[in-house]
Amino acid sequence: MMPFAPFTGVNHHKQSILFGCALLADETEETFTWLFEQWLTCMYGKAPGAIITDMDGAMRNAIKTVFPNTRHRYCSWHIGRHLVENVAAMREAESEFMKDYNHWFYSNEIDECEIEWAKLVEKHKIDKKHWLSKMWELRIHWVPAYWRGTFTAGMTSSQRSESMNAYFDGFVNQKTSLHDFLDQYEKALADRRRKETEEDFKSKNSKATMITLSPLEKEAGKYYTRAIFGLFQAELKKSYDYWCKKLTKDGNVTTYTVVCMDGDFETRKGHIVLYSDAECINATSDCVMFETLGILCRHILKIFEKKCLTVIPESYILKRWTVDARYQVLGKVPTREQGRENGVTPLRRWCLKAKQRTLEEESSFQQNGRNVRCIVGGSRAKEEREAK
Repeated sequence: MMPFAPFTGVNHHKQSILFGCALLADETEETFTWLFEQWLTCMYGKAPGAIITDMDGAMRNAIKTVFPNTRHRYCSWHIGRHLVENVAAMREAESEFMKDYNHWFYSNEIDECEIEWAKLVEKHKIDKKHWLSKMWELRIHWVPAYWRGTFTAGMTSSQRSESMNAYFDGFVNQKTSLHDFLDQYEKALADRRRKETEEDFKSKNSKATMITLSPLEKEAGKYYTRAIFGLFQAELKKSYDYWCKKLTKDGNVTTYTVVCMDGDFETRKGHIVLYSDAECINATSDCVMFETLGILCRHILKIFEKKCLTVIPESYILKRWTVDARYQVLGKVPTREQGRENGVTPLRRWCLKAKQRTLEEESSFQQNGRNVRCIVGGSRAKEEREAK
């Protein structure tokens, strides 16, 4: 009968994972501030780069206090639900409202966004008391132009957190006692870890299936987990539906436009890609998919194809999406195609790494968490032994 607050993210398989949780007495700013401070301690002072929540004002103020350098985004699903409720009358009265709204909302640059907002306000007579005007004051928390280039691992809503709540419904309910909750929490956590370990095993010990003859696809298949490789393949496949044209060249930087060939592609608005191979290969697209998701977009892949690249530049393979994301410490990212080394097979090496990581986690917990009664991580039996 208490609010359940899970801290949820995604692992290298795009599975939901739990960084920690809390049972709260209330949902005031003071309580949220305490919660974030305790969670930050559990994370050894490592604040998140971005955090997504609903539109709760108390939570917003607490995040600003405890995580001053963290980007705070409002859940896109909640925004969409409130939008439908608050602009319904305007949509019915003015047929062009949603067209103008989308033109503003999906502006690429902040300056463009502010200009289009002024046009929207003037054309549709949006006064300062309207819900949209109030939301405009909070635009840094939800308007896409203010979030361009911010890494969120592809997440825009808090639905993973809500799905985690639903997941725990299979283990606890309103009548569960606090003592039983701790036991059930451990079981739920063990189940999530088991699923991650199973996917680790499948990604590490299976060969990626190719759908093209591209050497870039073969290269990606060596490093990425199965889930991420699937996303990469989808972008690579779509890149073949695009056409690119060189616009300008300034020193070592070449500017291209990449346009979908669907329909009259000569008149379609394309995406701009900047490409440079002066000291190292560098490419950026105005879709900012790599900056926000960490996977190369179809536009950059089209340029890589044009340049006849056979290897993905190392800077474009994020460690967090690789098969060895949990185990690598130093050095180049190992591949799933590593052969036998000193008589040790890749399967045996994977098992040894998994065991080593478990021992390291237990050792770290004993050194940093002694005498701390904490729901986050560790086993209850181990904590009881430490207490004795």
